[in-house]
Amino acid sequence: MEEPEVEVQREYLKGIYHLGLKFYDLNFRKEAFFNFYRSLEFFVTRRVLKTKTLNNELKCFKKAFADLAMPAAIIDMFAEELYLLRGNQVAHAQKQQADLQQEDVVKMKMVTDAVMRKHYDSAIAKMFQQPTDAA
Repeated sequence: MEEPEVEVQREYLKGIYHLGLKFYDLNFRKEAFFNFYRSLEFFVTRRVLKTKTLNNELKCFKKAFADLAMPAAIIDMFAEELYLLRGNQVAHAQKQQADLQQEDVVKMKMVTDAVMRKHYDSAIAKMFQQPTDAA
């Protein structure tokens, strides 16, 4: 689907790039995780909730997911795993941060994909509808 603002696409594509990037013993899972998170956050804020900012981020995400009728398993995984991981990965060096695993990044990408797909389902269906012959 054509996305009028580039932030969603830019962060998503950077996430894909970072997901497969390795340099010697360095991995870029944290960067990929946050690329997908930012893509999802921007998409939910602008497309689903149609606002410019989120006041209570987790509450807003849950509302958006409920509005889209996302499965409870996805909502729970986001709230109980991915959102907590995001909070643990702050830009402070005062505490040891959990290392993000490939599975964490893939889950974040999966939630991002599912939300975008669910939002655009009706537009996708219209694209593939065949005109009926009036005979």
